[in-house]
Amino acid sequence: MNCLKERDRQCLANLSDDRDRIVYRVSLELLQSAEVKVSKELQERTDPRMLRPRECFAEAYHYLTWHCRQAGILLVHGTSSLGGGDDHAWVELSDDIVFDGVLQRFYKKSSYYKLTGAQAFDKFTPGAAFIICARLNTPGAPTTLYGGWGHRLQLPVFDPSRPQPIDYPQVEDYLAKAGFGAKPTQSRGMAGAGGKLSRSRKRY
Repeated sequence: MNCLKERDRQCLANLSDDRDRIVYRVSLELLQSAEVKVSKELQERTDPRMLRPRECFAEAYHYLTWHCRQAGILLVHGTSSLGGGDDHAWVELSDDIVFDGVLQRFYKKSSYYKLTGAQAFDKFTPGAAFIICARLNTPGAPTTLYGGWGHRLQLPVFDPSRPQPIDYPQVEDYLAKAGFGAKPTQSRGMAGAGGKLSRSRKRY
């Protein structure tokens, strides 16, 4: 078993739930070799001293909003062992880097995917993410919907062979078809490449 850094041990000690301590100790140990150092600019609005259990969608979205001008930044919704093998969200950055909002740490992208079994179902540019969040959330509502977008909008599952994220104005058609926008100007297939992809996972 890997020896955790003092910072990581303190993070675990700050958690109030015993199950969380066990789960996130395993996660930190699993990804310790994949952690990377990034610039102070990329570290802004992050805090590796505090873990954020069950806040993956909100933390990933908030990081995206603060760093939206970073070239190539994408919000990713999918599944991962960090989500208990269920739904999870993270942020992809350039230079093969991933930011995980629950762990508040940066990792080598290829290692992160391999070690956690992460699978991306939806990838969003900042412009698309901002529009979706605004349309799906009612001002004054008690909670903000940061996840579940793929299910609500019936987005095609992300296809690595056609690695284009959901972008603007493409997202307007999906929103309109789901009843969250104006009438779409052009019909687009909703099933993904060849009409064969489907969301074979637990819904949000």
